Amino acid sequence: MNGKEEVILERKPTNLPYSKIFVDIAGAVEKPDVYEVTAGSRLKDVLIMAGGLSAQADRHFFARYFNLSRIISDQEKIYIPSTFEIENGIFTEEQLTFENFPKNPLNEPIEEKSKKININTSTIEELNQLPGVGKATAQKIINNRP
Repeated sequence: MNGKEEVILERKPTNLPYSKIFVDIAGAVEKPDVYEVTAGSRLKDVLIMAGGLSAQADRHFFARYFNLSRIISDQEKIYIPSTFEIENGIFTEEQLTFENFPKNPLNEPIEEKSKKININTSTIEELNQLPGVGKATAQKIINNRP
């Protein structure tokens, strides 16, 4: 061997313990359920397993906000809103985190979004309510107004 050591590379098995994941798809699909898929599957794969979009699905909203090529993750919840939910403001663009789908079991009117805060006229207390803005940052904003 000419004084050199021989290196042998071993291939490890690819069947990891977490090669299967579970995804919950609900809403306006033909067969809402929890599906077992291979890790690395795409949203398109789960949607096919769920029988595709139902007739009630808002296809325009779906095409605009859902990425069929997105890799899904274990224990993910995917909710496809219906046309009724979009038209009546039950599901909006701001709720696309999917974890905070509006809970409205009594079909009570959903409250208006909180009022907007004008950065040029707001008080320190109002600015302090903004995410990531504390009293020091609020004071800097006020001090640097034109």
